[in-house]
Amino acid sequence: MSESHTAGRDEQADFEGERLHYLQQALDPLTFRRFDQLGAKPGWRCLEVGAGEGSVAQWLARKVGLQGAVVATDIDPRLMNKEHASNMEIRQHDILVDDLEQEYYDLVHARAVLMHLSDPLQAVKKMTAAVRPGGWLFLEEFDQISFGAVETESPVGKAFNQKMGTLLGALKAARIMDMSFGRHLRGLLEQLGFIMIENEGITEINRGGDPITQFQLMNLQLAGPPLVAAGILTQEDVELLQELFVDPSFYYVGHVFFGVWGKRPSR
Repeated sequence: MSESHTAGRDEQADFEGERLHYLQQALDPLTFRRFDQLGAKPGWRCLEVGAGEGSVAQWLARKVGLQGAVVATDIDPRLMNKEHASNMEIRQHDILVDDLEQEYYDLVHARAVLMHLSDPLQAVKKMTAAVRPGGWLFLEEFDQISFGAVETESPVGKAFNQKMGTLLGALKAARIMDMSFGRHLRGLLEQLGFIMIENEGITEINRGGDPITQFQLMNLQLAGPPLVAAGILTQEDVELLQELFVDPSFYYVGHVFFGVWGKRPSR
């Protein structure tokens, strides 16, 4: 492998690591509170699907203790800290292709994974089959239903809403990311026979420079060039969005972050 190719891969990994770090900053406290509300216990066997940098898996490993175990999977697990807890296994795994243990885990969790998949229902069915009778499935996903500028009637607010709507619509049409998936989680768990289902959706008023906005900005860095090349957005559109995402005086309502968890019935 050439040095330039290796450097390119390292730069991509650094970019993705930084992007996921902003997401963790924004979401980890909420996810951990939901785990406590669900009742995650010492001794549990847990599966974290699409673990990213592994912050959730590491938290679970501490929660379940040495009598428990955590398997952290990702299609590309290189970003996970290799100095992980002794009760945590890192596994390269594609949820749409690779097998999982059947009826084995006390808790299966996935966060912001399903919206990226070509067949999210298949993924949820595979996760369901991995949950032991009496165990829990816990899914978290975004939904754009609340997303938009606070000042909806201002020229800047109207431009932001129109351009972000175009961007999100194009990503969904290209089956890259479905930012309206979160609203389907409760129905999915009910259809698959889970009981004791609880759900909540939370959003915040964000502004330029916030951690979640930095995550949005890095997403725009990825999505912007191909959308400009396809004629869906102009370079001026992308630059306006970039300016707003770093402007601390610009406020917008974020995506709803849904969390839904349910218990697989005992036999």
